[in-house]
Amino acid sequence: MSRSRACERLREGFVGLSEAKVPFRRLHCHDDIEIGVNEHHPVTAIFGGQRLMLPPNHLVVFWAARPHGPIETTPGGWAYGIHIPFPWILQWRLSPALVKPLLAGRVVLDPPDRRPAADLELVKNWVRLMRQDSVEAKRVVLLEVEARLRRLAIDLASRESAEQTAAASQPPSTGAVGRFEKMATLIARHFHEPLLIGDIAEAVRMKPQAAMRLFRQSSGMTIHECLMRHRVSNAQWLLATTDADINDVAAMSGFGSSARFYVWFQKVAGQSPAAYRRTLGI
Repeated sequence: MSRSRACERLREGFVGLSEAKVPFRRLHCHDDIEIGVNEHHPVTAIFGGQRLMLPPNHLVVFWAARPHGPIETTPGGWAYGIHIPFPWILQWRLSPALVKPLLAGRVVLDPPDRRPAADLELVKNWVRLMRQDSVEAKRVVLLEVEARLRRLAIDLASRESAEQTAAASQPPSTGAVGRFEKMATLIARHFHEPLLIGDIAEAVRMKPQAAMRLFRQSSGMTIHECLMRHRVSNAQWLLATTDADINDVAAMSGFGSSARFYVWFQKVAGQSPAAYRRTLGI
């Protein structure tokens, strides 16, 4: 079975999760940044075709658009995590020391250098706050997540050697992987602009059909779907953080028509833009 077919799309968005770690029957993917910690036991996972060992009590950060999932776990293992829509992360304008490895498809680990359980308790508290279903509690989580990622970026920038950068795995530097990274980066940075599949393919010197095939094999979704999901995620950010008119939100997120915006927002978020804004209490 190809990776694209073996990748189960999970619902995206700003959510907190706590779950027993059991092997996935299918890999999954979602266009968010995932931030989490494994408790008690290590987890062996597949990420973008690479086999990783994720130790307990380490903060784990990665862009979850690549097919991934645990394949070897220990009974009693548990994990806690937060999903943040990728465009929200981009809005924070974090240091390239963190953003570049995430865009390159790496899994970033921050070892528990000073307080072994500090990140575990921090992420656990984020999950508890998310369960309160309170707008103010979610704002607190967002502020704390941003602060933690900024500290992580500072740590990454200060480490002197490749071993100390805490990248659990880096995809092989083949031409194919490099081209996927370039396409993903182009979409992530320019999703709000008019962007055609032909333009993306030309940027990596590939024919459109070949580029679309590579992108689907590497991420589990089409170029068009990735582009639309970036735009919807940005619209969610604007709906959550501004009082802009919904039609203006659509335009600022790169949608050329309100009709297309409503169709894709409903498909990704499971509700209309107005209903989404109401759920946030805005």
